[in-house]
Amino acid sequence: MKGQPSPFPGDPYPVFGEAFERAAAAAGGIVPMPVVLGGVRLLFEFAGSALLPRLGAPFEHLRTAGGPAAITVRAWDSESTGIGLPKELPTPGTVYAQSLPAMSEGGGQRWTYFRPDPGLTVFDSRTQAGIYWVPAASSLTYGDIAGGFRAIIAWAMAERGMVFLHSAAVAWAGHAALIVGASGSGKSSTALSCLLAGLEYLGDDHCLLELGDDPRVHAVYAAAKLHDAQLARFPELDAFVVNRDRVAPEKGVAILYPAFRDLLPMSRTLSAVFVPRITGEKRTVIAPAGPAAALAALAPSTLLQMASADRGGLAKMGRLVRQVPCFSLQLGTERREIAETIRDFLAERSTALE
Repeated sequence: MKGQPSPFPGDPYPVFGEAFERAAAAAGGIVPMPVVLGGVRLLFEFAGSALLPRLGAPFEHLRTAGGPAAITVRAWDSESTGIGLPKELPTPGTVYAQSLPAMSEGGGQRWTYFRPDPGLTVFDSRTQAGIYWVPAASSLTYGDIAGGFRAIIAWAMAERGMVFLHSAAVAWAGHAALIVGASGSGKSSTALSCLLAGLEYLGDDHCLLELGDDPRVHAVYAAAKLHDAQLARFPELDAFVVNRDRVAPEKGVAILYPAFRDLLPMSRTLSAVFVPRITGEKRTVIAPAGPAAALAALAPSTLLQMASADRGGLAKMGRLVRQVPCFSLQLGTERREIAETIRDFLAERSTALE
């Protein structure tokens, strides 16, 4: 796939990599974190320990033993290491002005700044290696704490036929439902209601879709983002919020592992797509919906949030809503009934598909 011409002179990737090496040396070495994501072995390497508690925590449920990795992602910040961006790289303002994402003409590298992650990101398709830089570990926003490395994950997994979606997902009896819609549609509240009622949780805002004869949803982040009103509605999660000092201006981030380890599967068969709608009524109702309604709820927010992702994902989302049954999830006001309605629906789907 051909993209925009690269705004970087020459090949700055080696210089970026050398800067990471200097940062790691200054911070006391590389801290590795191997995980399995979407069935693919991925190795995070952090320069020192400053970023690990923030960027690594949402992936702890996916941690695995060491071994050869298909993808390597290296990360550092200037605040804790004292190493800034190399002078050979454009300033962040210049990068942003280039309207990234941009790919080199050969399609080998992709760079992005600000979106979807707040730092400078590069992924080299030829080596399957990415580098991520942020100015300061202490100033990461709730979005990065709850779900970092979004651009690299989206790019690398797209090469393996997967789509990084803006959606929630829950499961019961081995079968998952995607919950799709724009921010404020009820995705997160629905997923958290299910989690606290004992259903499995694959994410409240992002997950990976793998199409095929047996479509699957893969978990990415074991975290939840909650604003003040949601924290009041879900007081059970208050103890797991890790950024309490920034809840008011942003959102609280609850890290769900290890407290909910038994309800955090890596992957489940996808059996339904829900389009939530807040009704104000007491009862929760699930009714059939057309593929067009589901695509309209899923695609715009995914493409907007993942501005750096491959546009080929739109075709895959279209295939998803044609292949998997879609439903309107008319949300009632009773938290427990929302979860019970979804649980009973997925139990019936499981029985029908056996």
